[in-house]
Amino acid sequence: MDSGGLISFRLRLTLVTLALALVSSAVRGAHYDVRTTNDLAALPALSAGDTVVVHDGIYADLGTKTINGTGTPDKPIVIHAENLGGVAFAGTTRIVLSGSWMTLAGFRFDGQTAPGGMPAAEKWGIVQTATGSKDCRITNCMFRDYNSGATRGNTYYWLVIQGYRHTVDHNSFEGKTTLGASVVLATPEPDKSTPRNHRFAFNYFGPRTIIGENGYEGIRVGDSAHQGWNMASVFEFNYFYRAIYGAGEPEVISNKSSNNLYRRNTFIENRGQLCLRHGDNCLVEGNFFFGANLPDSGGVRIIGRNHTVRDNYFQDIAGSGVTSTIVVQKGDPAWPASDDANTYEAADNAKVVHNTFLNCKQPFFLGRNSSGSGAIDPTGVTVCYNIVQSSDTGGPVFDIDYSTTVIGFRGNFVHHPGSNYGVTGLPGVTYGAKSPDLRQDTALGYAVPSASSPALEMGDGMKQLAMRGMRMITRSARGEGRGCEWSEPCGRDPVPIGRGNVGPCFYGGPADSFNPTATSESGQDAVLPSPAKRRS
Repeated sequence: MDSGGLISFRLRLTLVTLALALVSSAVRGAHYDVRTTNDLAALPALSAGDTVVVHDGIYADLGTKTINGTGTPDKPIVIHAENLGGVAFAGTTRIVLSGSWMTLAGFRFDGQTAPGGMPAAEKWGIVQTATGSKDCRITNCMFRDYNSGATRGNTYYWLVIQGYRHTVDHNSFEGKTTLGASVVLATPEPDKSTPRNHRFAFNYFGPRTIIGENGYEGIRVGDSAHQGWNMASVFEFNYFYRAIYGAGEPEVISNKSSNNLYRRNTFIENRGQLCLRHGDNCLVEGNFFFGANLPDSGGVRIIGRNHTVRDNYFQDIAGSGVTSTIVVQKGDPAWPASDDANTYEAADNAKVVHNTFLNCKQPFFLGRNSSGSGAIDPTGVTVCYNIVQSSDTGGPVFDIDYSTTVIGFRGNFVHHPGSNYGVTGLPGVTYGAKSPDLRQDTALGYAVPSASSPALEMGDGMKQLAMRGMRMITRSARGEGRGCEWSEPCGRDPVPIGRGNVGPCFYGGPADSFNPTATSESGQDAVLPSPAKRRS
């Protein structure tokens, strides 16, 4: 080959290589390296497939940074720490994701690493998805003790989710001392009926001991003015350990929107409840509540219409009155047609089905609202196929403050060794001379009826409102069994989940929860399977 031919070949090779690089770059998107706070503040608007790597270190006084970008399902935008957990923020920080198909992963907002908080005048989230944003993911981030710089008396939130179809998974939240919920899901968009369809999964809520009289919820899902908005979101496989651990705030979760699903979460030693405070049509299914006999420990409080609480397990819950294990409340007079009051809506059509209560101080409180001013009895209340096994010192099984004619009892089996039932002679309630004989199963992590339990195989032919047990076993059409567990030996892997199933990979969570180089797993299409086994 002559020299001219060699030059021509090399030129063609160079052009082909450059073209391939350009095509590859177009497929992958741009790459940004961030090494200073100024680099992060200067990020431009991002495009589909772009990757931002924030190199390990402490980034101080970012202020408010809005990251704009438009990703796609197959080419999401990924902003991640060089090494998950290797990037910490200090001073005032606020990050807003504005756009679609963006993933934020691996960051520490951790006062134990570097003190900090949000700008003093800003309450609306250290991390926030913007109004109208879509299909973003926040994963493997730590929020801990990030309270400095707050203005006394102001309300602050740590994470605020707005928009549509966001995923929040494998994060941790603990040690918040400022007024305001740790996590808020909001509906600022004007469309009331469009489902938001967020997924909140595998997150860890740790101890929060500084609690005021009100407004310190762990999660607030909506607000009073928008309680009829269609949040339609799923909260599953989250782990709440002492997430409310002080007197004054009774709500670990405060539901204030409609059509939400709370399933397979584990609540341990919390001095509060999962409270369906506002909104309608929510389902609370397959959760575990272990109260450890702490004052004010509770289960589920029901306010609003058409809620179902089924297949849940409650043990050692010490609350009574409005902090009882199950509370079905009266309503205030003249509830508005606008469905936006901040008082109490009657719990019409509440269904409490196939739950298990072990050593709970007051399993059922069916009565007044918190203010004591309720005057409207709920209608259509159903209490069916529940198991109660009280302790010698337990309070009344039933505390009922309205006519029992509005309640449909069926197939319940209750046992109190001291016969403290509160209300006796209820139709559809078997007052057990024998105990249901709930025994701890160490493999499952909770108590189940023994093989000879009189509560098993007592179906009466009624088609069940809850056709699956705690382990997602399909019940027979005859409706056999009571409580959240029954005699079939098969089913899904046991829950409750353990601490090792939740939170960031660098803070006690599973190691395989996020791979920053596998961008196809980012965004709303990320596969978040059920935990294979409980990790203690």
